[in-house]
Amino acid sequence: MNTWKIAPIATLVITLLAPLPGAAFSLGEITVQSYLGDPFRATIPVQTAPNEEVDISCLNLSPPAPADGMVYLRHAQLSLSRQGGMWQLLISGNNALNEPYLSVFIQSGCQEQGRLVREYTVLIDPATYVEVPQAMEKAPSISKQTVAATPAAGGTSSRASNRRAARSKAKQGTPPIARKKIISHTVPSKDRLKVVSGVAETPAAPGQTEKERMQQREKELTKELDDKTAQFLAMQAQLAKLESKLSEMQKTIELQNRMLAAMQKPSTPAQKTANSWKDYWPAGPGILIAGMIYFFASRSRKRTLENWEPTQRGSNSGKARNPF
Repeated sequence: MNTWKIAPIATLVITLLAPLPGAAFSLGEITVQSYLGDPFRATIPVQTAPNEEVDISCLNLSPPAPADGMVYLRHAQLSLSRQGGMWQLLISGNNALNEPYLSVFIQSGCQEQGRLVREYTVLIDPATYVEVPQAMEKAPSISKQTVAATPAAGGTSSRASNRRAARSKAKQGTPPIARKKIISHTVPSKDRLKVVSGVAETPAAPGQTEKERMQQREKELTKELDDKTAQFLAMQAQLAKLESKLSEMQKTIELQNRMLAAMQKPSTPAQKTANSWKDYWPAGPGILIAGMIYFFASRSRKRTLENWEPTQRGSNSGKARNPF
């Protein structure tokens, strides 16, 4: 009998049947309470067993490595509050959020509550999208007063200043703006939400006039134009840096080429001299033989002349003795 195969199966069955600690602990659906341009703020209901306490140190953000162009919440403060007998997890971001979609990873790492990882993917609306008609009716009058008090020097800049003044006055004199609850559903780890950037046509809110809708549309287009202008200026600055580096590299290459050419010039004559000596090496034996032949020929001629002179002298003396 193969007992070594049955033992792991029995261990697995016992582990599955054993009671899990903290099985009642879970996280509910997320409710976003912030808008684009504001620090992220959301609440998540925490479901626990009756009279069970939750330690905030057990909960933390655990964003994975960036992938598929997703934006993850990485810097935020977590706090717990008890409302109506139920725990609420409050997430407060540190920086302003300018992305329309966001992924939030919450991890529970305490042994009493068990290990739990929950992923939320949320969509964040701009603040102008969820204003109630009452607040939007007051916006045109404030905008008109601002335009009358401040002369427009340029199209985009005057509209931006009017928009900022209208927002500041609206925050001081208008009642609180009703906020729309945005509930996201848990997205499986294999599925990813793809959002195409761009300003879409904003539907008219209930009670909103065509003029107000056009003003809202103009604000959105102005914001998009400002973003594109900032991106264009950043690209121009980066291009200027690259051109400067390229010019420096070209100058360096030219200097190195000049130095290399100057180093190669003195070595050229020596190389030619060495080559000329190498060309005469095959003619060496012939020159040596010719020199030896000349030496022996000169020596033989000298001996012939020496032998010929005594003979000539003897013949001359014999003729002198004979008078006839």
